Amino acid sequence: MHPLSTYALATGQSLNPVAKGKDAHGNTVKQQSIEGDSRLLTIPGFANVLIVESISRATQGDSSRETQQSADDVMADHIVVPDGTHTNRSNAYFPLDYLPQAIGLKIAMLVNLPPYAQWQAARISNSILYAIMGCFAIALLPRWKSLMALLLVIPPVAFVASSLMIDGMIVALSACMVAAIAAAAEGKRLISLPHTAVLGCWRGPWRVKNFPMRLWRLLCCSYLLR
Repeated sequence: MHPLSTYALATGQSLNPVAKGKDAHGNTVKQQSIEGDSRLLTIPGFANVLIVESISRATQGDSSRETQQSADDVMADHIVVPDGTHTNRSNAYFPLDYLPQAIGLKIAMLVNLPPYAQWQAARISNSILYAIMGCFAIALLPRWKSLMALLLVIPPVAFVASSLMIDGMIVALSACMVAAIAAAAEGKRLISLPHTAVLGCWRGPWRVKNFPMRLWRLLCCSYLLR
């Protein structure tokens, strides 16, 4: 899901049309078709594992790494996914959620790096933007800076920030939102309604249906901090 969403944004296919269908359990799904390099769209050695297991692999060695690197030795082929063998969930989240990863992937594509290196470039760009936003949140926070720094570097959070997942960016945006609220509330200042709306948009309506509840919570915070 995350690699293909990153690829779709980097290649300008995030707005490709979707077709309704049924999954293996009979649920209605909207499938988006994207096309391109088979070495990037099939991802050899891919596996769904928990974050804890991924972190342990980093210390004990990842047996699937060599399989992933084997894509560098395969001839490129033009394919379309989903097909009879490979699935595609590139439209599972809002496309711009993957902008940090897509920037690194696009740069790696332009300089013709091997497939494995392209994915690493996407991870690096995601990590860099996470670090920049984390430093901004710490600088903006009026107090408890050490606690914020600690929360931003705990192993699970640091791992997702260095991966292709969007969770790291959500954490960074949340940290910036908390810091902005704390800075605005410093000295018992009133957080205005426009300021509250800006903070609600800053956090980002990652799921539109959750945005009203998020804005309501911010309004409550504004009232309590009067």
